[in-house]
Amino acid sequence: MHLMSSPPARALAALSVAVAIAVAGAAQAALPPGALGEHDPALQPAELKPLAAQALLLDLVRTPAGLFAVGERGILVHSSDEGGTWVQRPLPTRQTITAIASAAGELWVGGHGGLIFRSSDNGDTWTRQRI
Repeated sequence: MHLMSSPPARALAALSVAVAIAVAGAAQAALPPGALGEHDPALQPAELKPLAAQALLLDLVRTPAGLFAVGERGILVHSSDEGGTWVQRPLPTRQTITAIASAAGELWVGGHGGLIFRSSDNGDTWTRQRI
């Protein structure tokens, strides 16, 4: 009988893989954005995708310019027709963005790795905020 064919052995192997993934993820999450060098998603601009509006979107804000939504892999989409159509806008990161807010004519987004960006031109350009 092969050792990995028993249910307890398979469960132990799956648990070991899950723990290894969790430890690796926690180690990466503990690093400041940019610590992984040029391949760090925090330093890579979001890829412009034709189906960006179908990505996992995590937050939405209504502004005088329309609706803005953010989500996985640095996705930012904008709708000027109450959600009828969406257009992806550039963000300077591929990290998941979990929140978006609008205040005093500015857009603010925040996401994984403690990243915060501000735009004063309805999302055309972004400036990373350091606190």
